[in-house]
Amino acid sequence: MNENAMNNTSKTNWQKVDSLTEEEIDTSDIPPLTEEFFSKSRWWQPVERFTAFLR
Repeated sequence: MNENAMNNTSKTNWQKVDSLTEEEIDTSDIPPLTEEFFSKSRWWQPVERFTAFLR
């Protein structure tokens, strides 16, 4: 991993993003979710891992 990648600071103005209202957020480029989209989806739940100690 490139060490410089972790040192880059975000140029995003997060205070401005947090202050946006629902009406101010442009969602026009997001396609609508159709029945076809959901028919191709599948439920996935990660396996819960745990550590067991044996003596």
